[in-house]
Amino acid sequence: NYDGGDVVLGTSGRVLSPKKLPHLPSLKGKTLIVTDGTTVLGGDDKAGIAEIMTAIERVISENRPHGKLCIGFTPDEEVGSGADNFNVAEFGADFAYTVDGGAEGEIEYENFNAAAAKI
Repeated sequence: NYDGGDVVLGTSGRVLSPKKLPHLPSLKGKTLIVTDGTTVLGGDDKAGIAEIMTAIERVISENRPHGKLCIGFTPDEEVGSGADNFNVAEFGADFAYTVDGGAEGEIEYENFNAAAAKI
């Protein structure tokens, strides 16, 4: 169970600190699943997938009214290459949203990678 202090990631020398991550103290007493600091855990991706699948399950099981649902998953969103082979036209959605794991009750509503295009 998390004690509310620094979280040392294995022997990597990396530390998750409440000073830099102010939401950590709210997790005191809970079980944290973390990497050893030498690899990427991918927990945000897994959380995003769980959120999406749970939302779709509820929409369908509770017979909530909805339009056409198109669900897609791509890897490597941090570097922007996950969508390299994603065919938007064949996907057939009128609107699309990125869902990524974050704090409970929060949603992601914009892209963080600061990609740019010149027209």
